[in-house]
Amino acid sequence: MARDADLKKAFPVGAAVDVVILDLQLRHGTGFGVLRAMRKMTQRPVVVVLTNFALSTYRESALALGARHFLDKSRDYERLPGILTELAAARASYQAS
Repeated sequence: MARDADLKKAFPVGAAVDVVILDLQLRHGTGFGVLRAMRKMTQRPVVVVLTNFALSTYRESALALGARHFLDKSRDYERLPGILTELAAARASYQAS
């Protein structure tokens, strides 16, 4: 688990990452910085933003930067298992074809 915006720590070379659960508030940097840096990745994982900062401007920015889902920790936390299950099923279906 990375607690800052350093992608080298979060994604070691050669690591296969399918899903990233990302908060906007990090110890060093922000989730927006991570999303911007991830744009340079050749194989980008699916990003689910899970945050207490659920302002509509933050949602719009995160989605524009490549997040697939934006969840409010206080309202949407229970949706996370379903989203992960759907992503796993989609990956399994893709690999089977």
